[in-house]
Amino acid sequence: MKKTFLGAFLLLVVSPLHAQCLGALGVTNDASLIQAKLNSGQTAVLCPSTVWAVNQTITFPIQYDDLYVYTQGNPRDDTRALLFVNSSSIAAVFGANVWDVQGGNVIAPDNVQLRNLRIDGGIDRFGSCGGQACYSQALIHFGGPTSGQIVDSVKAWGARGWSTIVFERGSSAYHNGCMYGQITNNEFGPSGRFATGQYADGISLQCSNSDVLYNLIQDVTDGGIVIFGAPGSTIRYNDIRTNSQSAISGIAMVDQWGPNDGNFSGTQVFGNTITANAFMKFGIAMGHKMFCENGVDLYNWGGSVTGNTLQGSRMGYGYVADGVTNWTVTGNVDNALHVGTPVSTCGCTLPAPSGFIRHVGAHTDTASSFQPGFTNGCLHGADIHP
Repeated sequence: MKKTFLGAFLLLVVSPLHAQCLGALGVTNDASLIQAKLNSGQTAVLCPSTVWAVNQTITFPIQYDDLYVYTQGNPRDDTRALLFVNSSSIAAVFGANVWDVQGGNVIAPDNVQLRNLRIDGGIDRFGSCGGQACYSQALIHFGGPTSGQIVDSVKAWGARGWSTIVFERGSSAYHNGCMYGQITNNEFGPSGRFATGQYADGISLQCSNSDVLYNLIQDVTDGGIVIFGAPGSTIRYNDIRTNSQSAISGIAMVDQWGPNDGNFSGTQVFGNTITANAFMKFGIAMGHKMFCENGVDLYNWGGSVTGNTLQGSRMGYGYVADGVTNWTVTGNVDNALHVGTPVSTCGCTLPAPSGFIRHVGAHTDTASSFQPGFTNGCLHGADIHP
């Protein structure tokens, strides 16, 4: 919409609307229509309240940047178009990267966006992928050597694979891989099934210089937000909850993409709220020694955890750190009740569950800054049961 002034009057000049939206009401539409639109180099605008069956992952063609899929009018309620997995052979509804067989690397378009959609991953109909090949897929699988990908105002649940949404880094051969992504204003979960060991993250972030803001993540079974380094990224003002099924962690800063890669430089976890109404093993877990890797002395470095809040009556460990360097933890609040029985998998005598534990010893350093209230405790391979 453009604004011009004519005398004392405001004249509104309305820009032409998008082309007619896709989909018919009252029937199940075939998502191949969305794919055909993208394949032609055009944005796919879906009609409100339409329903789409996805039998094959919808991909963004690598030859086109700046393509979107969204519901016309950008609603944020249940009039958002609904897409659902309709085949047991897939776990991903959307994919914004592909494997280049000849080049041997992942390739992806820039600036593609998903907005104002609902996505049902199908775990209630098909179960988890388990050991199948599709378990490696996230319900929304973005990232790769790309820049500017955005997922906003999407409600997604029922992931059959390992995560509800992943922004993956891609090959290091492409400089810094994925950069400048945005995951904002979404609602993710439930995903996975904790009781049967089918684990799924809410958000898995490997992208650098990216923003994960104002998301609601509920009842995912692995990590609410799992950060694989993602240097320069901000993870702020997210609301993570366990309501009806257990989870491993609210936020995890423990993983490394590969050997000797624990770069969290400038990664900021700030102002998030984590609520354990059902059992949650860890509130915010930090450091690669949280895994049991005897004889391997790998650190994560450079991250900051500031101004977060833990609450709820079913929290195991709270803020825990083992295997970090050049790390900052300050201004965090623990209002949770800590429960559970620690189970050692790596020879440590684990501390009782509490809010602030840091391993001071062979797997720490003096270059980090931790707020008052931390107690010392080895957490190598730590686990805790309800």
